[in-house]
Amino acid sequence: MKKRARKIQVWLACVFAVILLWNLGQVEAKASTAQEDNLVIIYGVNAQGEAEMASNGLLISSSKGNPYVVAAASSHWEQMDKYYVEGPAVEQQEINFKGNKAEAGVSVFQTNLSKGGCESSEIAGYDNLSPYQLASAEGIDLSIESDSMSDKVSSETTMIGSEYSMVNDRRFVKLEEEPSGNLIGGPIVLDDGRVAGIQVNMDDGYYWFLTMDEVVDILQENSDGEIGGTPMDDSKIFLYMIPVFAVVFLLSAILYSSSEKKRIAAGKKEFANVLVLGGESGLQLRGIGGHFNDIKFPLEGKIIFGRDSAQCSAVYPKEVKGISRLHCSVEIKNGKVLLMDLGSTYGTFLSDGTKLEPNKPYYLNYGQSFYLVDPENTFRIV
Repeated sequence: MKKRARKIQVWLACVFAVILLWNLGQVEAKASTAQEDNLVIIYGVNAQGEAEMASNGLLISSSKGNPYVVAAASSHWEQMDKYYVEGPAVEQQEINFKGNKAEAGVSVFQTNLSKGGCESSEIAGYDNLSPYQLASAEGIDLSIESDSMSDKVSSETTMIGSEYSMVNDRRFVKLEEEPSGNLIGGPIVLDDGRVAGIQVNMDDGYYWFLTMDEVVDILQENSDGEIGGTPMDDSKIFLYMIPVFAVVFLLSAILYSSSEKKRIAAGKKEFANVLVLGGESGLQLRGIGGHFNDIKFPLEGKIIFGRDSAQCSAVYPKEVKGISRLHCSVEIKNGKVLLMDLGSTYGTFLSDGTKLEPNKPYYLNYGQSFYLVDPENTFRIV
């Protein structure tokens, strides 16, 4: 009877796993169409009907009203007489210029379209971007002769860095490589189809993009509905969550039952194990104050803090005093969080002020914290 029950459990787990993979495949297939469906070209026409300027843009849906288009800000937009949008999946339409959001470096347009736009699953925020992630920096080559403006949209590969900057209370992330194309200022699109942000023009000689959560926040202030598409209804959430929980529960029950039998056979107490569900470790490193305030790093692999952008995954800018080129590292080892000072000049400290010896591992538990140089640069295991 027990063997038969075990077979049924395994069979159900396999069925639910197939359903789960199918659902994930549908999500991936949908996300991969973000570039084709939502990338557009915007161009301005003067009073004589001549197209004087153009930029790549991103079409973002609203749950009420018409979609918006965002692109890099420019004072030249204000000098145009009419504005048009066009894309691989969007026919030519005249749109309304809503103005430059100077504090964020983006321009906003209101369309007359009745469809389209990035949905919530295709929008990425800074917190879930990995350092040095491949993306497509959109550029426009106006030298191409074509009757269709949408044919001028081109993609170039670049890298998203881990360094960010706060300007006017808006979060910008630096691009590790220069985007190419005669005109820049369009969406930064990740390999999986999600949109990370809008490339903007800054006067410091580097290339930056405004993160998508900031773009959505700007549009939300002027929108008549939720930005990012209509939220998933309860039935879809139910369909997605059933296979996830079923697979986790059944496989965990089978593995747990097997491990407990071994423990009992070895003379150990029953129910001594505690199941841990989630990702690799289920833990995150959260910044408490300082340059990385409220930034979360998933504890998967090694996180290196310091100034060296080539070797560090959490890079401090020059204006933060006391941070060494390679300051300290945090990683998961044997199921525990290992903190190590890498020979920094001004030290790494536990929350009680204990200074770490260089290159000596210290193990931290959930809820413990440490800081670099001074308590302003504090991180906590959450």
